[in-house]
Amino acid sequence: MTSRKIHAKQRLEEISTISTGFSFRGAIPQDPNGDTLVVQAANLAGNGSLAEEADFKRIKVIGRASSVTVSKNDVLLVSRGTSNGGFRAAFVSSPQNPLVASSSLHIIRVTSDDLLPEFLCAYLNTPQCQQQLQRIASGSTIRTLLIKNLSLLEIPIPPIKTQQSIVNLARNVTSQQKIFHQRNNLLGQLGHSIITTQTT
Repeated sequence: MTSRKIHAKQRLEEISTISTGFSFRGAIPQDPNGDTLVVQAANLAGNGSLAEEADFKRIKVIGRASSVTVSKNDVLLVSRGTSNGGFRAAFVSSPQNPLVASSSLHIIRVTSDDLLPEFLCAYLNTPQCQQQLQRIASGSTIRTLLIKNLSLLEIPIPPIKTQQSIVNLARNVTSQQKIFHQRNNLLGQLGHSIITTQTT
């Protein structure tokens, strides 16, 4: 990474590289013995993280697919959506398997030491930024984020300490949400168990 002077805002093209995932011809050619997983828009959780890798499709990488691999600290952004649906972003923390992004995603790789990738992900998921993404998206029914437009998106660059504080807060919120959902699932299972026991 190269260090840059901190400005109030910088265009995304000034602080990162942006590429589009691999376009498979037809259905993704799944291979149970493949050593690479395919990340699709559906694999991005709503909390800024990826879903479980067990839910990803497995392939054997061939051709240009190998050039769109996803690395640790990359930010994935949904490239197509609707006027009502947002363009979710997810931070890639520690992938357990080689990953390839599908064409439904943009791969954003931060190149500036002044920006934390996880902060960028958190910012992209804010309502404020989502509104900006909707404004620069093309199309009517299916909205598409073109790289040439996305690259001009202005990103606020607060001090690193501020970014880290925001990241820590976002992590805590995500952790609490997971605990909340786990508790609700357990309560639901307990309720079903009690009903089943009492009615059999």
